[in-house]
Amino acid sequence: MKKSPFKKFISIKANHYPKDRVSIVHGDKRITWKELNERINRLGNGLIDIDAEKGDKIALILYNSPEFLESNFASQGIGAVPVPINYRLVGNEFEYILNNCDAKILIFDEDVLPIIQEIRDELPLIEHYIYVGDKEKTPEDMVNYYQFINEHKNKELKADVSYDDIGLILYTGGTTGMPKGVVLTYDNLVTNIEMVGVFMTNALPPVSRLKKRMEKGKRSIDKKIQGGMQVLSGLSIFQALADDEDLAKKISIIELQSDADLKIPPMTATGDGEGGLKLFYGKAKEWDIYAKVFLGREIRDLAESGPLSYSTRGKIKNFFPMIWKYLIGGTKGINLKGPFKLKLKLIGASTKTPPPEEVINLLLLPPLFHSAGYIFLVQWLLFGCKLVMPGSKSFNAEEVVNYLHDEKIHITLMVPTMWKRIVEYPSIEDYDFSDLKIAMSGGALLKGKYKKKMIELFPNALIFDALGQTEMSPIVSVKLDGDVEAVKDRSVGKMVAGLDYKIVDEEGKVVPDGEIGELCYKSSTIMKEYYKDKEKTKASMTEDGFFYSGDLAYRGEDGEVYLVDRKKSCINTGGEKVYALEVEECIMEHPKVKNVCVIGVPNDEWGSIVRAVVQLKEGEEATKEEIQDFCKGKIAGFKKPRSVVFTDEFPISPVGKIQRGKVKKQYGTP
Repeated sequence: MKKSPFKKFISIKANHYPKDRVSIVHGDKRITWKELNERINRLGNGLIDIDAEKGDKIALILYNSPEFLESNFASQGIGAVPVPINYRLVGNEFEYILNNCDAKILIFDEDVLPIIQEIRDELPLIEHYIYVGDKEKTPEDMVNYYQFINEHKNKELKADVSYDDIGLILYTGGTTGMPKGVVLTYDNLVTNIEMVGVFMTNALPPVSRLKKRMEKGKRSIDKKIQGGMQVLSGLSIFQALADDEDLAKKISIIELQSDADLKIPPMTATGDGEGGLKLFYGKAKEWDIYAKVFLGREIRDLAESGPLSYSTRGKIKNFFPMIWKYLIGGTKGINLKGPFKLKLKLIGASTKTPPPEEVINLLLLPPLFHSAGYIFLVQWLLFGCKLVMPGSKSFNAEEVVNYLHDEKIHITLMVPTMWKRIVEYPSIEDYDFSDLKIAMSGGALLKGKYKKKMIELFPNALIFDALGQTEMSPIVSVKLDGDVEAVKDRSVGKMVAGLDYKIVDEEGKVVPDGEIGELCYKSSTIMKEYYKDKEKTKASMTEDGFFYSGDLAYRGEDGEVYLVDRKKSCINTGGEKVYALEVEECIMEHPKVKNVCVIGVPNDEWGSIVRAVVQLKEGEEATKEEIQDFCKGKIAGFKKPRSVVFTDEFPISPVGKIQRGKVKKQYGTP
């Protein structure tokens, strides 16, 4: 019997990486790949002993922690389906999701025990409760997580699971009604990472700039894209080209091939004189060595073969087929062209054990029950990085800044509200962040003014601003920034490789460039379905297979997509359309305003009127007239809020967004 896809990746790393190679850092804990794999095996065998089977739903109410990773991968390792749930929910919300997803087992943190006890009688489907907390505090009719793991054997988990099987169910917040369970396959998630990888390759500077100097200023983004790709390219052939003194002086062409529909374009590589590589899109006319490397049926097969170069067993498994395929040539192996001496040198260098310092360090901050956090976890899994998770249960800017510096983080992902707190952190300029190569943002629009601060604070980092949607697994477009003067507000860049899109009007017709419409996507990463809701699944799709995103956008003259607002946030007042985001951006410029949410309120004369719900900064006072007057001359008169109300706080989502639906429920009556 084969292994579940994600569990297979972990087992390979545990078996071939050095025994002391760290997989997870959580607070003061450092866990190796071997230790992680063992704990996953023990937990998985325990789940089997309590009759968990393929397809069973195992709900997880856990913080970002080793326990989340262990529970997630143990569930997947036996063919069950993990259902991560927002730990900030209240009783009736937990009750709805746990019943809706048909959870058979619940693994939960001690913090939510009081709520679980309150709603337990309303959860008839749950057969087993696994409590993550002190053994002494475990309720008598529940199982203690740590004791449960220790009592079971370290036997490798096997399950008849393929990439087309369900790997995860994530519940979306939703602006109206109860959340929907988004069903995602293993293929959805891994393909999304592959699509982003190909997108990054396409974004490399063209080979025409091979011999031109990469100067600071206008083209500094080229250097940052190259730096980001150098971190991401874990293939041994890239490491060989960079590490070998002779090969680094040469010009090499690399073609990575697979049987997949998604194709990686050819790249030209040469040493940068500092122990790294400069990569370019396309083939140089003159070259010293030409390498065609067949990765496998899919690009993801690289994640299985990469760790083999770290162990003797792995090298034997990899090396002899490599030599054989090289000798016989063909399209299914390695095909090298160039001087015989260079070819042998490249093969020899490719089989060397990579040095420990080449481990990529990732810092994970968004919650793992959210697609932004979970896809980052898949990236860690495929690349074999060191994953750093803060020990605090809530975001702490000081802690994060110290992790960025102390752990020499190469890649991190935060939501815009987190980035805002980081760039505004006192003494932030006193830290050295030279190791950071990719600063990712997702979950909401990242404002241009914060991007500019990030570019200044993180001189070597490529700003990677992703637009995503849980139903799309989740990344759909990326805006890359590295130059302050090139930053554009509201641009979400260009679509990732392998994704088709269109912008349509209310009748489903494609609108011309510059005109606002609804974004629709088509890709192999579209969710399988909304769990147990065929009606909503069908309503979310066009007849030709595109997914309605609910986002209003337009395509600019530069070919990039610009986000305007959520369709549900558009206010029709007196026959005019008002986009809430535009009004909010205007009001946020007021020096006394901390946050604002603009909503439509029913009105007999106008249909709806614009209302601004405003949260002032601590110690500030303002009148509604002051807010209204501030908008004069900045936005059209019909967009100016006719009504202004004040609030002390807003309901906030896990990724830092104001929960507009809850605001409308509280403040949306005339």
